[in-house]
Amino acid sequence: SSRNLVRKMVDRLSAVGFTATVAVEIEATAFEESIHEARTRGYRDLTPLGGGAGTAYHLAKSKDWVEYMSAVAARFDEVGIAWEAWSDEDAAGQVELNLAPGDPITVADAWARTRQIMREVAFERGHTVTFMAKPTAGYGQASHINLSLQRDGANVFYVEDGPSETMLRAIGGLLATMEGNTSIVLPQITSYRRLVDLSGPPVTVTWGIRNKTTAVRAVCGHPKQSRLEYRLPGADANLYLALAGVLAGVIAGVERKIEPPEPVGM
Repeated sequence: SSRNLVRKMVDRLSAVGFTATVAVEIEATAFEESIHEARTRGYRDLTPLGGGAGTAYHLAKSKDWVEYMSAVAARFDEVGIAWEAWSDEDAAGQVELNLAPGDPITVADAWARTRQIMREVAFERGHTVTFMAKPTAGYGQASHINLSLQRDGANVFYVEDGPSETMLRAIGGLLATMEGNTSIVLPQITSYRRLVDLSGPPVTVTWGIRNKTTAVRAVCGHPKQSRLEYRLPGADANLYLALAGVLAGVIAGVERKIEPPEPVGM
């Protein structure tokens, strides 16, 4: 059970004195065609919902795309899924949806329900939505995982002149286990088509402070917002397995005191 794997990692983390707060960025692409028509076409030459515009955070897509996402958000409120925001992403028809941070099991459960709701709402409106890592020739789609550790309610990744020692060891563990974790967080052929140099996805086993070109991005200097962003997983990853792998890497780094290499600058 992938869900129980996450629970085992949460329990192991607790045994060394920590709890984890995680968040996931869900990226998807919606198309005008229904799922039946998409299947008939072999999922080729589909029409992005909202037109050909793709501009991050600008809401440049047309009204039909906005109406779809508004209906999705309304369904979240109906069933009690806590969410923070949704926004335009770079590719035509693409959206990024941010669920509220929480403990790993709660967030993974919300992730699974969210994807199902997005499919159901698309079906009801005669559209379809995909979570493939590379559904079109445009930008790919990710499942970036954000993570922080707490002890007695305090964020142990935070120090004023961060990263903290615990954050550095967590980074060391994530990088040391990244090669083995790749087949888990990049599970499909199209997962690897997403990995294109200088286009957003990481293609090196690296970390950096505020550097979105690296596989692990460290956000430092704020008592609440200090965290690590694990940027490798594609949108097609099973979040339960991905979280289990990420937490295992963090645990390995903390328990074995693994030091990371030098950070990569912008």
